[in-house]
Amino acid sequence: MKKEFLALDTNQDGSISRHEIETLLKSIKAKLKMTDKQIRNLVEKIDKDDDGNISVEEFLSLITEGEKRDLIYKTLLQRAGVRKLFEKYDRDKNGVINRSEFKKVVEDKYQANIRPDKIDQMMKDVDRNGDGEIDYEEFYKAFRYFPIDK
Repeated sequence: MKKEFLALDTNQDGSISRHEIETLLKSIKAKLKMTDKQIRNLVEKIDKDDDGNISVEEFLSLITEGEKRDLIYKTLLQRAGVRKLFEKYDRDKNGVINRSEFKKVVEDKYQANIRPDKIDQMMKDVDRNGDGEIDYEEFYKAFRYFPIDK
């Protein structure tokens, strides 16, 4: 879970802003069955020192003692598994999946050779920001149900 915390710490300052943790929780709010306001209240509760940032210890309390901790823990575990898969396919370790890496992801997933035009269309569908690469969040949204045991 610490690795997932570090991955969520986008500016690498040793803490996650309330906004960053709220964004994560809002991405799973349907699963949590919580409103935006309930999520904000939960984040306020885990920010025990009220400094506007979530430390590693406060983050871990989210999954050990917080409200909805089991669902949050399962989601973070799933994200960690998908992150591991993402890192496996990010062969050049630059933090994004390029077209050739994406081709390998898709062919492994479907256990088949896929035509180049189909690969291009699938990549376009996954690449939400249109930059020609798949970042972790795009990968997570597209492949969160990908078998993790690969």
